[in-house]
Amino acid sequence: DKAQEKLQKWSKVIHDLVDIVPEVIIKEGIPSEKIIETLESDDAIRFLVLAAADADQPGPLVTLLAGQKSGKLPVPIVVVPQGLEDDVIDDLASRAN
Repeated sequence: DKAQEKLQKWSKVIHDLVDIVPEVIIKEGIPSEKIIETLESDDAIRFLVLAAADADQPGPLVTLLAGQKSGKLPVPIVVVPQGLEDDVIDDLASRAN
């Protein structure tokens, strides 16, 4: 129930920011395996965005997916450093158009 509440909250934030209703997918299992499985089965996913921890290690998902598994994924990966300010992220995203 807490996970659902968090997903609904962040879904609303995304909708309010960019007027897009995100698709929410919940799967049970090993997170990295489920992410890879989803990327391989959903052609609508264009890239994977991961947030890196502000530490010596970026976090287990970033380490695995942007490292060991990166060459085997069907989409590019974007790693966002934890310390980036919102306005910097907005500027970077706006240049993609």
